[in-house]
Amino acid sequence: MKQVIPQDLLNRLSAACDLVLKEEGFIRIVSHYDADGICAAGVLCHALTRKNKKFHIKLTSNLKDEYIEFLKKDRYPLTIFCDMGSGQLKNLKNLEGNVIILDHHTPIEDSEDPLQINAHFFGLNGTSEICASSLAFMFTVVMDENNWDLSALALAGCIGDKQHINGLAGYNAYMVGEAQERGVVKVTDTLNLNGKSVMRALVEGLDPFICGMSGREDRVADFLKNLNIDTETKIQELHDDQTRLLASAVIVRLLAQGVRPERAEGFITKRFWLPQWNLYAGDLSNYVNACGRMDQTGTGLALCLGEEKALSEAIALRKAYKDELRAGLLSLESQGAHEMGNIQFFYTENPSLAGANAGLGMMYVLNQDKPTFTLSVTEKETKVSSRGTNYLISKGLDLAYACRIAAEKVGGRGGGHPIASGASIPLGKEEAFLALLDDIVGQQIKSS
Repeated sequence: MKQVIPQDLLNRLSAACDLVLKEEGFIRIVSHYDADGICAAGVLCHALTRKNKKFHIKLTSNLKDEYIEFLKKDRYPLTIFCDMGSGQLKNLKNLEGNVIILDHHTPIEDSEDPLQINAHFFGLNGTSEICASSLAFMFTVVMDENNWDLSALALAGCIGDKQHINGLAGYNAYMVGEAQERGVVKVTDTLNLNGKSVMRALVEGLDPFICGMSGREDRVADFLKNLNIDTETKIQELHDDQTRLLASAVIVRLLAQGVRPERAEGFITKRFWLPQWNLYAGDLSNYVNACGRMDQTGTGLALCLGEEKALSEAIALRKAYKDELRAGLLSLESQGAHEMGNIQFFYTENPSLAGANAGLGMMYVLNQDKPTFTLSVTEKETKVSSRGTNYLISKGLDLAYACRIAAEKVGGRGGGHPIASGASIPLGKEEAFLALLDDIVGQQIKSS
């Protein structure tokens, strides 16, 4: 694999491996709490365990100033930040001991101290070609070629970060191609449906979310009746003609509600079977993500580490998570979002659901020509999540820049990817922040 990694990236990965392999004390791992971050942490945990390394792990939503202050006092000889860190580089320079950053979000500046390994500095697009999990996997295989089985977890993280939607690209594509050759992954073309039956899959499904039908049993039953498909038919029991008919009918419905063509056509998709997990990578990703979003990150990490009991707990968390998301989407469907000149936004009480609600709302329910922002007001600050589309990115949208600049101007902080980003801003600064965003996004799209 080393020959496919740019030499300057390989040099930095090798330097990071040397720091890990020579460390005899406890290593601190800090990673994000979403599917990509938890899967990345799982990859690292497996690799370090195989090298008989001792470690402690923390899964968190962001690197707040108070947590960084705690880390300064904690004094670990080596700390690895995964799926975060590039946006807080200046603060992390003050930590004692060695620091490694494995990140794929839009960086501010490069650094070898701390040892920053950010995909963007090495010609890899961190939004579509490599995620935190696949970067962590790259790191572990440079450490030891016997870690190729960990590509299964990395793929689940990649799916959690939505980097598979328009087809795998860059390093992700290479990783999965090699994993297929090694029997770690099997790829099949199928419908993007999950459920005990076609009926349940369409009623309970979130991706795709079909306006006027999803969440409504009677309407799904009528829809299937018109297609002469029995509601109790299992997805794998559909014959070829039924599969084509169902796919065509769903895609027509999605296009009619304003979904971008490339997204609607994604209803026919590739799925990745993981033999060693006896799960599809997408299902593993969904279970891990639900654990993080439902504040049960320990269960998500336990699942990544192969604990059998964790799977049943994660399945239950996934159901509860889907129920909450569906309620949010149904609310968006009926009430819509507040629209400004160049952006749209809505408020949500649960910040853990904000990003998913924004993303699904952006794709299936709201105005496709404006990026979506969600605001969650907490006791100490207002948390912001934002989502765009590849179409808007092609027109010049860069949410990472917009969130960072607008947040800094109101005394907060922000960053992420051009297509998906976030921010934390002081209470009471919401209107000023939104006005700044509207102006910045307008300039981005206008100048394209």
